[in-house]
Amino acid sequence: MFADVSLARRIERAEAGMSAAMVGAVSRRTGRAWFVEPVGEGCAIYAGPGSPLNKIIGAGLDGGAIDEAALGRAEQIFESHGEAARAEVCVLANPIVFAVFNRRGYRFESVERVLWSPQADLAFEAGDYYQRGHPGLRFGDCTDGYIWSAPLEAIRLVSLISLETYAPDAASRARVAHRNPLTDDVDVSDARLREIWAAEAAKRGNVLASRGWAHLAGWKAACR
Repeated sequence: MFADVSLARRIERAEAGMSAAMVGAVSRRTGRAWFVEPVGEGCAIYAGPGSPLNKIIGAGLDGGAIDEAALGRAEQIFESHGEAARAEVCVLANPIVFAVFNRRGYRFESVERVLWSPQADLAFEAGDYYQRGHPGLRFGDCTDGYIWSAPLEAIRLVSLISLETYAPDAASRARVAHRNPLTDDVDVSDARLREIWAAEAAKRGNVLASRGWAHLAGWKAACR
């Protein structure tokens, strides 16, 4: 299905709302500096040094030229935090918007494909969606750029196959010891190989800690 401007606006508004809500919740828990500055129908978001969420998002789909005064304020705030302003602009935005960004020194970098699926018929609790954005786009939980269908604390990775099953004989064990699939270590002892396997199994048992997401546990409750 190809999106028209109306659908694109709903998706962009939902993504902007999701990003703003997530950044606000995490920053309130960590005490890091953050901001969300309105730019037309979209917003400029700063989540911390080097964050992939530092961007202008959802702007340019309201049919008119972008508010350059608001854009200028956002750029100044980015600059004050030592970050270059970056914008994600839908290809269906008014062509004038692209001209404005080009004139202000922005340059094309990449294309991002967005997939859409109706979620309105799925069974979610009333509180499990963002109030900003289209009410048909509902999410169970999220982290940086990921959308989950269950709370973060419930995430489980595929179990690691045991070393004995992966390398059941001396020849296969020697090949794995020479170059194992889990680390950059080479020519390790059998004891070290078992340590590597045990460490990976432990990571898979605690996804939040191993992915650096432990600070996001229970973030949704902090928003209410």
